[in-house]
Amino acid sequence: MRGRFKRIGFWAAVTVLMCNASAEASLMASATLSTNQTSAPFNYTVTLHNTGTTNIGSFWLGWIFGEDFLPTTPTNILKPTGWSAALNGGGAGDGHSIEFVDGGTLLAPGASLAGFGFTSNDTPAQLAAKSPFFTSTPATTSFVYGGAPLSDAGFQFVVTVVPEPSSLLLAAVLSLLSTTILWRMRSISIRQ
Repeated sequence: MRGRFKRIGFWAAVTVLMCNASAEASLMASATLSTNQTSAPFNYTVTLHNTGTTNIGSFWLGWIFGEDFLPTTPTNILKPTGWSAALNGGGAGDGHSIEFVDGGTLLAPGASLAGFGFTSNDTPAQLAAKSPFFTSTPATTSFVYGGAPLSDAGFQFVVTVVPEPSSLLLAAVLSLLSTTILWRMRSISIRQ
């Protein structure tokens, strides 16, 4: 009888641990960062997407514990209604980060929130690259938490830098050029 209770206790503990692990794993996010400018200073907008199954209460852009990744000091920091924002980092050998904290309604699962933003002299290419301060980490590496920063294990992800307008223009021109070349080649082969 005693062995049976030990086995039940063991499986109960495993079940509890698995439930706790899945609850933490349900905190997930993605975000996009974009600008319409083609030269500095760049006014960036960020949209945060809650891709998990639990609420998001804070978003720390360009940061993991002890390291700040943004190359230059962001200015004109924008935040959605009900959120606060704080600039962090900037010490010797350290980059910068922006800590956004929700002061009211949390970002629900499946929802997206625009209104985050900042101005920077960093180009989209610089933000899409590795941080000059921590060269193995992308500059837009970020964290979200279910509540206040560091209130839980959090979720680390890299914010996607949407191509700058000149990249989109170049892609459109190349697409048009290749279509024209294919059309010309086809019309020449039909005549022969």
